[in-house]
Amino acid sequence: MTTQEIKQAIKNDLKNNNYKLSDFSIKTKSSFADTTILINIKNISINITNINKLLNKYEKYDMCERSYEILSGGNVFLFISYDYDMLLNASKEFDQLATEIYNNNINLKNTNYVKRLLDSDNTDQNYNISYYYYKHLITIKLSIKNETVDNMKNQNASIQDISIFLAQCKYIYNIDLSLIDTTPLNL
Repeated sequence: MTTQEIKQAIKNDLKNNNYKLSDFSIKTKSSFADTTILINIKNISINITNINKLLNKYEKYDMCERSYEILSGGNVFLFISYDYDMLLNASKEFDQLATEIYNNNINLKNTNYVKRLLDSDNTDQNYNISYYYYKHLITIKLSIKNETVDNMKNQNASIQDISIFLAQCKYIYNIDLSLIDTTPLNL
């Protein structure tokens, strides 16, 4: 398949699965004999995992059996991500909550700890959001049914990073964030 044929096939797959093409930006780049396809999701309510499952059939590359190095020529690389500006706009409503989480934990820089910010054990959707601090590495992790589905790792996590993560939890995974516990840890 040529680069344009792959792009058209991706558009057809999205349409056939009831997605609006206006919710995506699809760009293709060819270099030498390899093709890169960049798909930007512009609608936060679209689950990126579903898009990956739908479109991963277009990604193909050959590897050396000994060194596992990717061989050049004939490869198709697929990169799917959310549009950053869209995430930034969606995250603004969580700035106050992110500030509380950040400020209540920022004074514990010399301490290693784990804190559950949100826990739900209902049978429909068993999830939790945990905040980890270890040697200046901040991680906020979302687990659904004991499987990590999303996490934010950052050495210098900002309030904006936490806001974007919370927006993803609400809009992508439909999690009610009103129950998040922002009380500081007493260590």
